[in-house]
Amino acid sequence: MLKFGHAAYLNDWLRVGNKNKSLTYQELIPPRENLMCCEPLTVDPYPHPFLALFGRLLSSPGVVITFQNGSVYPEKGIIQTKEGYIIIDLIDELVTSESIPDWRPKISQDKTKKNLKLKTIAIALNSSRNYYTWMGEVLSKFYLLMKSGHWKKIDHFLVADIAYNYQREVFKAFGILNKVLTIKMLKDIKTINAREIMVVPTNKILPKWGCDALQKCFSLFKLSDAIQRDWQDYKRIYVSREDARFRKVINEDEVVSFLNKYGFKKVVLSTLDVATQVYLFRNAEVVAGPHGSAFTNIASCRKGAKIVEFFSTEYAHSTYWEMSNYLGLIYGYISEDGGVSIAGQNEKCDEKYMVINVNQLEKLFQRMQIKKK
Repeated sequence: MLKFGHAAYLNDWLRVGNKNKSLTYQELIPPRENLMCCEPLTVDPYPHPFLALFGRLLSSPGVVITFQNGSVYPEKGIIQTKEGYIIIDLIDELVTSESIPDWRPKISQDKTKKNLKLKTIAIALNSSRNYYTWMGEVLSKFYLLMKSGHWKKIDHFLVADIAYNYQREVFKAFGILNKVLTIKMLKDIKTINAREIMVVPTNKILPKWGCDALQKCFSLFKLSDAIQRDWQDYKRIYVSREDARFRKVINEDEVVSFLNKYGFKKVVLSTLDVATQVYLFRNAEVVAGPHGSAFTNIASCRKGAKIVEFFSTEYAHSTYWEMSNYLGLIYGYISEDGGVSIAGQNEKCDEKYMVINVNQLEKLFQRMQIKKK
């Protein structure tokens, strides 16, 4: 009999999991304090607090959890333990009822749906449409699954969907494309019963070990010598958002004209496959452009590469400064009028277009010792 309603938090379940011998908890990377050793470089008179105050960050641990003889309900993204418990703070897609102790998920009563029996399945549920979030979370999960020693015996991987080419390219690079199951593929399946279900809890903030994971995973993407020759002169790249819906540079023609004097070449990464993006960033001495998930690829950059990020008046984010610290990169930023206002921020502030002052950008280049070519 199903015990829906016996919802538990992971920490509660750990106290009884060993007794029931249905759970194995591997802490592969302990929580660590990550120091932000290098301050962001800027010519703004008032450095933004998001990019100045965080001197040290405590990263979450890298953990792999294995449930023996459990069940997965793909329709709801739910795992049920052998004893019938549901862990309500573990699965990415499970976002309801933190404070409702008798929460009962509504499972389809369609009797035409089947039960599927598998040996081993790894859950990597993540429906994010953001390149940074998807890459950061999924690749760090794959990294931990490899580190755990379980990778080779995993028969299937359950993901929310495959909505973009880069997702398919990642699965192909890891050699698991034929092992990936999506929710859509399992629309006729009510329950997956598996001998082993492996889960890697999501890290909402990419830790240092997550950056290391990205760096190692990106090394799997190879570009042929012939294609590399087409891009080998792209030592300084400007990452354009001309095809994006928001966060564009309004005076991009002026900015590109200015950057040309410094030897920059414009790229639109959405038109390129992952292997080409990885090569471009690995080959780059300087990367510049408006804030966006394309900067995830700085995980491929060599130590000492310089990163220049643009922000609008109402928005700044510390993600790529943090990554630059972890990766040994030199990071600088510029906001469109010399300062970002916290008071002006709202839920749509990250979508604002921006105008970049090229005179201020030139001063930032001087400070970062980026010389004309």
